[in-house]
Amino acid sequence: MDIQKELKVVASIEIITAIALILAWLIYFTLYDSMVFFPFDKLAYQKGLPLFDVPFAGLLIYAGTQLFKGKPSGKTISFICAAYMIFFGVTDYGINFQGESYALSIIDMLAKGFVNLWCIILGIFIFISIRKDPNKIQY
Repeated sequence: MDIQKELKVVASIEIITAIALILAWLIYFTLYDSMVFFPFDKLAYQKGLPLFDVPFAGLLIYAGTQLFKGKPSGKTISFICAAYMIFFGVTDYGINFQGESYALSIIDMLAKGFVNLWCIILGIFIFISIRKDPNKIQY
C-alpha cells in the first residue's frame, strides 16, 4: 500500500477511535443506572477516567486531521497517541486481570478484552505506518 494511503487509513482510524471513545463514555454515564448486573459500584473508579480519555480523543482527532492535510505535526502527534494507546492497553489489561474484572461476565470480558487489544494493535499499527514514511517524524 502507498504510504500516503496508509497514513490516510491511520488518520481515519484515529478519528473513528476518538468518536467511539467519546460515545462510549456518554453511553456509560447515561445508561449506568440501568446496568444492574455489576456486582459492585464501579462508578467511583470510572469517574476519573474521562479526564484522560476526552483530551486524548481530542488529540486523536487533531492528529487525524493533520495527517489528512499532510502536515508533519500529524505524524508526531500520532506517534505520541500510539505510545499512549499501547501504554493504556497494557496497563488496563493488568488492572482488569488483577481486579478480576474479566471474571465478572462474558460481556465484560469481551468488551474490555476488545478495547485492550484494539489499543495495543492500533498503537503498533500507527508506529509501523509512521516509521515506513520516508519523511519520518520531524521534532
